[in-house]
Amino acid sequence: MELEQLRKSTHQALAMANNYVHLGKPNKAIELIVQVKRVYPEDELADRMMGFLFAVQEGLPWPDMTDQFGKFWDGSSLDGKSIEIFCDLSLEDTLSSLDLIRQLKERWKCRVLFNCYRHHIKLRELVQELPYIDYLTYFHVKCDHHTDITRLPDFLEVGFT
Repeated sequence: MELEQLRKSTHQALAMANNYVHLGKPNKAIELIVQVKRVYPEDELADRMMGFLFAVQEGLPWPDMTDQFGKFWDGSSLDGKSIEIFCDLSLEDTLSSLDLIRQLKERWKCRVLFNCYRHHIKLRELVQELPYIDYLTYFHVKCDHHTDITRLPDFLEVGFT
């Protein structure tokens, strides 16, 4: 069981690295990829992520990573789709930004997976009460799309409340 947990943790780290690349935070992505490579030197996904990061930094065409992470959400319709929303904010900012997820669910009929590894335990009971979050997770779950909670205001045309 511990080995499976470790593999899930490394996959979560690589999913977060992918998220950081899309947010323009390559140094955070590199830190996570390096951590995975220390544990699993032969990890093929970590190697792909390094290639992805290199392409981004060099202005080359981005390799397709949708087989692992889904598409980075561009604000297009989510009707009938699933989306993994990463959240790496403080607990206070996380709580204040939950309304953005509610607005997203009001706009589109989609399945929302909220990936909040940082505050997962503190949020478990609260999220059960929220009908607009379908699943709270602290491990990556591949969906049709993924984004970071800080990107939601760009597409919902609102600010943090």
